[in-house]
Amino acid sequence: MSSPKVFIFTPADTTGETYRMMADVGCKLVYGEASWQTPQGDNEADRVAMAKDADALTGTSIRSSPITAKIMDGAPNLRIVAKYTFFNQKPLQRKQENKYP
Repeated sequence: MSSPKVFIFTPADTTGETYRMMADVGCKLVYGEASWQTPQGDNEADRVAMAKDADALTGTSIRSSPITAKIMDGAPNLRIVAKYTFFNQKPLQRKQENKYP
């Protein structure tokens, strides 16, 4: 079996730890250009090309750069799309401290 290809469409791990862990177990990593700070990144055609033959897609969810059916259809080996989201915990912490309702 060949190494699984993982397309990280919107890299967000600034430490690189999760990406190193995937590489250490033999995954071939392909990185997109978008980030949640600067979502303009790759266009759909770029993402289709990067996702080709990918076994997995992962990254943050960005409205301006969605994972479309065209991107997924271009990856016949695709087994999983793992999206993750960031949020600001400060409002949650302040609510728990009864600073506001």
